[in-house]
Amino acid sequence: MRAGENEHCEFKDPQQPDAGTESQPCLQNLTCDPVSQTCKAYCTSAYDCGDDSHCREGESCIPVDYDDHTYTFCRPRGATNGDRCDSDRDCIESMHCGGDSCRSDNGMGDPCAAENECEGGLYCDIGSTFTCRIVVNANQPCAADRECNPSTTIGCVTSDDGALCRTSLLANGDICAPGQNAGGNWCASGICEDATDDFIFNAECRLGASEGQECDEDDATFATPRCQKDLYCTEGVCRAKSAAGGACDDDMALQCANASCAMIWEGEYCTDAVPVDAAGVSTCDGED
Repeated sequence: MRAGENEHCEFKDPQQPDAGTESQPCLQNLTCDPVSQTCKAYCTSAYDCGDDSHCREGESCIPVDYDDHTYTFCRPRGATNGDRCDSDRDCIESMHCGGDSCRSDNGMGDPCAAENECEGGLYCDIGSTFTCRIVVNANQPCAADRECNPSTTIGCVTSDDGALCRTSLLANGDICAPGQNAGGNWCASGICEDATDDFIFNAECRLGASEGQECDEDDATFATPRCQKDLYCTEGVCRAKSAAGGACDDDMALQCANASCAMIWEGEYCTDAVPVDAAGVSTCDGED
């Protein structure tokens, strides 16, 4: 007989608690916590999770080692040097994940080797001093996004007056640099391309082609623009992207507003997954 929530469960081998090897299993949709040997529900502490979205607020899907095997369970984020982790989200805000252990963030002037190693208000000067330095404020020169104050600026934005930490996106007609902003650009329109025919690459923020107009997806093509936001280019023409539930059998994820297309029943449809460019990570808050 299967056990209910918070009732006793156990594994055949307590040092290898693989799902499906319980000698006393839990009801469907519950998982067995090998430490307390009780059944746990989704979005509760000690639930056998796949990622952070399975855990309640304040907890993460944290790795736990059993002999030479590693499992993941919802647990409070690490607050002590040496606590197990596999990402910064597994540690409290004043710590980072270095290798597989939570470590205290480094202070001003301390050595660093990665962006996540410095305290809030500091950045790691990678490629130069490799020390933690104070972040750069608005309208000051910069070389990378990590240098800019994340509380007051959007990042290191290149335009006609050079690369500066800026507070807002670029307007149509402003000079821009494709590839910035995590591989995209800093244009409010989302389109940074050269539309001139002088054979010199002069990228500017542009509105883009509207639905039904001619298009291509090459930033360096002089006469033909990219499509506006919420449109995609197919067979040289801009078309509207599909919302959740819309068909995407022609162009797969490119056809979907949230870039997520899946095989459902006998067709391919846009899903209701979180959009790929959404900020942050959605997690369970522990409430119904």
